[in-house]
Amino acid sequence: MDDVLRKDVEWLGSTLRELRGLPEPVQDNLGFALFEIQIGKRPASAKSYSGSIQELREHDDQNRTYRLVYVATFDEAVYVLHVFAKKSTQGISTLKHDQDLIAERYKEARRMHAERVEK
Repeated sequence: MDDVLRKDVEWLGSTLRELRGLPEPVQDNLGFALFEIQIGKRPASAKSYSGSIQELREHDDQNRTYRLVYVATFDEAVYVLHVFAKKSTQGISTLKHDQDLIAERYKEARRMHAERVEK
C-alpha cells in the first residue's frame, strides 16, 4: 500500500461534520468508498452527478438515502462538496438548495485547485 499514490481529501464547508452526523454504518461505507476514490478506484456506489461532479449513494436499514457529492478530477485532491440525507421521498431529483450549495462549493474547489497549481 505504501507505493500507491493517495490523493488528499479536502472537506469543503461543513461536509466533514455532516458526514460524522450520519449513522455509523453509512459513515463506514462512505468512508471506504472515499478511500477507494483517493487511490484511483471507482466505487460501485459512485454515480455521475453533473459533468465532473460525482456522488456516492448509501442507504441505511430504514431505507433512507444519503449522498456524498465530490469531485476527483484534480490530480492533487478529492474535494468533498456536500454530504446530506435525501429528504425528497419521490423521484431522484436533488433539492434546489442542495444543488446551489454543490455549485457554490464546486467553484470553491476549482479556486483551491488553481491556487495549489500556482505554487
